[in-house]
Amino acid sequence: MAKLDGTPVSRLSELSRAFPVQLITPRSYELLTAGPKYRRRILYWGLFHVEHSFLDVYRRFAKGLAQRNAALRSGKRNDEIKVWSMQIASASAEIFQYATAYVNDLRSILLPLLTQLLPGYDFDLEYKPGWDTNNKLLDSLVKTIEKDREIGYTRIGPQRADIRLRINDHSLDGFASNGQQKLIVFALLLSQLIQYKNRFQVSPVLLLDDFAAELDKASQKKVLATVDSAAVQCMATGLSIPDILESAAKVFHVEHGVFHDTERE
Repeated sequence: MAKLDGTPVSRLSELSRAFPVQLITPRSYELLTAGPKYRRRILYWGLFHVEHSFLDVYRRFAKGLAQRNAALRSGKRNDEIKVWSMQIASASAEIFQYATAYVNDLRSILLPLLTQLLPGYDFDLEYKPGWDTNNKLLDSLVKTIEKDREIGYTRIGPQRADIRLRINDHSLDGFASNGQQKLIVFALLLSQLIQYKNRFQVSPVLLLDDFAAELDKASQKKVLATVDSAAVQCMATGLSIPDILESAAKVFHVEHGVFHDTERE
């Protein structure tokens, strides 16, 4: 049983909120090129940790979405579907406010980091809420009832949200190398941890799996310098120890699931 300050934790959300962690793996670059659901998870991870009322609002939205989809599939009357559309629209307005403020703040941290790691490029971070904000979401949900009924689910709303990074006013697809994409993902996730640290004065944790993969020595040095200046807790793994880490970190060797402190061997 997990405990927090000696008290048993009954909900995973309590433990997650108390121990914010971001993980970067050799495949994390897919955050940039795969579908929006992966980037949406990153966005909502940040909102969950930084805006503590976000979880309740999101649960209210998710319940309304599930009920509206069920009503669409079961052939309920339009007025019943509209009730759930109203709940979706109300919660979505709050999510939009939280997300807009969050991304604006994140952008102010992220873009300078990207300039340090990848000088010579212009970056931007864009938030897409999942619907056309020129129109009221409730009006759009009412107008799309019949089309949504045909396919059996709600097509617009925060469940379609996305955050997109652009480089020199291009999408990242096919524009940045794997190594550059890893640096971009590193900057994005580290920015979220810095944002959390700035808000709560608590040092979160960054996990770097196979730290040296796709990075040359110059890029490895930049990553370590950036982590050091951010003053977050960091654990890096690898099949071998990069030279740059030999004197920059405490090193452990794992064999058959057992940790060995190399300084004591």
